[in-house]
Amino acid sequence: MPNLTEALTAESSKSGAVDDCLALIDAEVSEKGGLSGLAIKAGYRTIQGIKPGFVRQVVTDLLPEFARALEPLYQEAKANGRTVREHFNANATRVADALLTITDDKAKLGPQLGADVSKTSALEIGQASSVAQAIGTGL
Repeated sequence: MPNLTEALTAESSKSGAVDDCLALIDAEVSEKGGLSGLAIKAGYRTIQGIKPGFVRQVVTDLLPEFARALEPLYQEAKANGRTVREHFNANATRVADALLTITDDKAKLGPQLGADVSKTSALEIGQASSVAQAIGTGL
């Protein structure tokens, strides 16, 4: 069975994978409502204005770690004859937890790695339930 990390980070597919992630992030940010939605949208626009390309770089840097974290679920899908989309949707909470573990670990290292990494925690698009919902719409 092919490895998810290799599939997503190969030069032939990495740009497309990053573009898909950015489209999902943009869609999730634009769909946020209420006061927290306004704050998320303002923060997202501010980061894009102050440091263009920042979100793309963060996604590019995190993609291999995200792929490694999702590898067990990917292999489960393949072993059970399910599509990755179907399996990830059925296990959206597990997927979200795997992804949020990566970003939470990075946020904890923020003071050691510099301000940019700690800002990614502030830009997270909500808690696990929001990520799980995004997974369902993004696949």
